[in-house]
Amino acid sequence: MSTDLKESALWLYDQGYVPTDVCDIFGISRSSLSRWQRNIGDYSTVVAPTNYLQGRPCRLDNAMTLDLLSLVEESPELFLDKIQEWLAIVHDAPISLSALHDNIRWFAAAERDDEQRAAWRAHMQANFVASQVVTVDESSKDDWTIFQRYGRSSSGHRATIDAPFVRGQQWSLVAALGVDGYIAAHAVPGSVDGGEFLDFILEEVVSLWCCNC
Repeated sequence: MSTDLKESALWLYDQGYVPTDVCDIFGISRSSLSRWQRNIGDYSTVVAPTNYLQGRPCRLDNAMTLDLLSLVEESPELFLDKIQEWLAIVHDAPISLSALHDNIRWFAAAERDDEQRAAWRAHMQANFVASQVVTVDESSKDDWTIFQRYGRSSSGHRATIDAPFVRGQQWSLVAALGVDGYIAAHAVPGSVDGGEFLDFILEEVVSLWCCNC
């Protein structure tokens, strides 16, 4: 609602109109009318000034954010739960996985350079063919991985699922894929660290690739 309509509603109220009648005329609630009255008393205007500090405070301060960015750059293979544990232990900063994911996505978006990305794509298209490209990625699973986290049910009934209560053993899989299929794959219990990932590239991907060339 515009400022002049709010002022008009308060003017009618000051002239002795019953509050319920004022609310019916302008289609507003009694709480809105009371809030505008408080704003007049506190700020001399029906509209309160913008509070730039409103909202939930950041979980991570500048020092924590810089340390987190350095950790992600040095060990990009870390899972979110491992980074979450690191923040809790090193910085005493408990944070949810969703908030941590949003922070890391913000890092990636802030550092993205569209011109460099376009130049890299042009370079790849001009100097390489599909058979020369090998993609490597990592995934993981545990006893919870295959189950959905959300579901639907009838109104008034809780959605339930028959699933293990504990995660069980976590396994990580790293694989290299070319145009003709998988070149190499490696599974390990727990997480794949940087050294193990490098060994996989050198001993299983590069060696097999060179043998087939």
